[in-house]
Amino acid sequence: MASSESSKTVFLAMSVNFSIGVAKSIIATITMSSAMFSEAVHSFVDTGNQFLLWFGIKQAKKSNPKIYPLGRGREEYFWTLVVAVLIFTIGGLVSLEHGIESLSHPKKLENLSISLTLLIVSIILESYVLKKAISELKRGKAKNKGILKLLKESTDGPLIAIVVEDFAATLGLIFALVGTVLSFITQNSVYDSISAILIGILLMVSGIFLGYEMKHLITGESISNEKLKCLLVDSWYDSYLGVVILVRLINGKLKKGMKIKLMSNNQEHLIEKVGVFTPKPTDIDELNSGEIGFIITGIKSLSETKVGDTICDANDPINDPLPGFKPSKPVVFCGLFPVDSSEYQKLKDGLAKLKLNDASFSYEPESSSALG
Repeated sequence: MASSESSKTVFLAMSVNFSIGVAKSIIATITMSSAMFSEAVHSFVDTGNQFLLWFGIKQAKKSNPKIYPLGRGREEYFWTLVVAVLIFTIGGLVSLEHGIESLSHPKKLENLSISLTLLIVSIILESYVLKKAISELKRGKAKNKGILKLLKESTDGPLIAIVVEDFAATLGLIFALVGTVLSFITQNSVYDSISAILIGILLMVSGIFLGYEMKHLITGESISNEKLKCLLVDSWYDSYLGVVILVRLINGKLKKGMKIKLMSNNQEHLIEKVGVFTPKPTDIDELNSGEIGFIITGIKSLSETKVGDTICDANDPINDPLPGFKPSKPVVFCGLFPVDSSEYQKLKDGLAKLKLNDASFSYEPESSSALG
């Protein structure tokens, strides 16, 4: 599922691609360059795709337990699959068709120096976005892993799409630059047409690869070689089961009998039960990557389960927790005391019960000679 940083990367890529697309369209009209036309189509397709990715991220975060008891996390994979189809059809086929057409009916190219300037600036901008996307993809992962392996292991659909799109965009711009330079030197538009055809093929291959990866995520394929990384979404107290922990699996699997560790306090617990809400609580054998469910570990105090905490395998722990977790800080303070000092114990018991049902509530008993 997409993180907040992935959402920012998508918005950055959308802004850059739209600006570049407008500039490419103007230059393509002036120069009559097929490669520049293909790149303009490419940029506008990417802009539309990134809007769909952003829309998918927003939809996946919406909650409606009655209709979607397991959440809508996988909806972002659907929109990423739509993006893959659009890259293949609109981006790839249109660029390929225009390249073949220009190869059959060559046109005189003009003002190619303007195209060269824009292509160099575009390569710099796309490389910056690609670098940001790859940095986000590598965050929290082993440094010796290659980009292709990270793409295959990632469950962040929009981030996968951004990396694939921007890699294709950067490589496509290099194709266009080489074609434009050769056309400028030889005064032959054939090289420009060939680069447009190569851009079309590149986009089609990118669309196929992205669609293939999304197929695995939509069908719920887990990543068996990835260490367990799980987000603690919520928790509440049940008088029969103890603390019920609602979790969202980022990587790995959770199953009954597994020993887990809460990274905020380094406490280890044995999973007694795994389940999902359908909408009634239903026991299952295991939770896989990308799924939402609950676990029972026998914990009796809500203070041990902090919302936003990272859960990992106690026997194979991870080095770094999920980003963004901060212990809750009290913002409302008050002092409570009984009118009758003999009821102090009743007040203390009542506060203990309140804390049992609300992990954000905290209290400290104190004594005062003035109050008795």
